[in-house]
Amino acid sequence: MHDPNLIVLHNHVHLAVLVDGRNIIIPANIGIDPPLYRDHLMDIYGTLNPQVAPLHTHSNDGVIHIESNKVHEFSLGQFLDIWGLDFGISKSVKMTVNGIDVD
Repeated sequence: MHDPNLIVLHNHVHLAVLVDGRNIIIPANIGIDPPLYRDHLMDIYGTLNPQVAPLHTHSNDGVIHIESNKVHEFSLGQFLDIWGLDFGISKSVKMTVNGIDVD
């Protein structure tokens, strides 16, 4: 039987976000604290006790923890959805993951 609290995929990536040329701090506890846990569509891949999204942060250092109870390929967009971040259409946004530009 599948144990939803057993972590079978565990990685870390570093996210850097610039909006209109300014560095955006990635907050601690995205995907953990209710105000920073907006989208629950990925909950089937997270832990249930306590409920933690499979893509989350523990500190504000830009490190995204990927901890899933199933092997799955996750996207940056899914992390942004969990966070609930909306850049709006008038912003200039640049993001890098592990130093590589993301479109």
